[in-house]
Amino acid sequence: MLNVLLNQPVRDFSRKEVDPAQSISEIVRDQEAIEVSAPIPVHNREEINSEVTWERMQKVQSEYVSFSEAASSELLEQAKKLVMENRRLKDRQIMLEQQVKDLEDSKRVLMKKAEQETIKIKEENIKLKDENKDLKDARRLLTERMSEAEQEAFKIVEENIKLKDENKGQKQKIEELSKQNESTLGALVQKCAEVNRHKEEAAQLIKEKEERVSRVNDLLKLVSSTLGQEKDSAS
Repeated sequence: MLNVLLNQPVRDFSRKEVDPAQSISEIVRDQEAIEVSAPIPVHNREEINSEVTWERMQKVQSEYVSFSEAASSELLEQAKKLVMENRRLKDRQIMLEQQVKDLEDSKRVLMKKAEQETIKIKEENIKLKDENKDLKDARRLLTERMSEAEQEAFKIVEENIKLKDENKGQKQKIEELSKQNESTLGALVQKCAEVNRHKEEAAQLIKEKEERVSRVNDLLKLVSSTLGQEKDSAS
């Protein structure tokens, strides 16, 4: 026979915090286990010392059952909210992972494009170096020809002066020398004109080369800036 004593310790049925790691079924199962063990066993009402004590016990039992139902409902509601929040976080994680993947793909595309541009620039630089070498060779050859022409001109002038001095008294010879001199001067003028034309062509080639070098430098700056921005974005 069991007696219910007023000083008997009462089980702690205070509301517990919901463990986010628990599933809804586990939470419900724990709550049902509490409710099954909740009622206070009273086997014989006659064993209660007074009617007041009995009513108090009934009231305590009723309040506990009501509290258990409310707590169970609240726990289920919290569990549902946790499940919804977990789904939202998973969706958010999937979206962030996709964004990271898209960024990585964009980075690979930009890096590949930058590498291709760098290869093109290197090839263009090699081509410009070859052209620059050809221009230097042309300028050197032109300088040599101009020097030869000047030396030839000096020789012709010296020869004419010498002939004039030697044949100063001979008019006919002077006239012949004058004609020869005019012919030589004409050839010299023509040769000088040709030299000037070569100089202008060389100057034009140099100008075009400088413009192309300037464009390549601008393109190199643009590629360097793009690579710098991509590194900052990745870090």
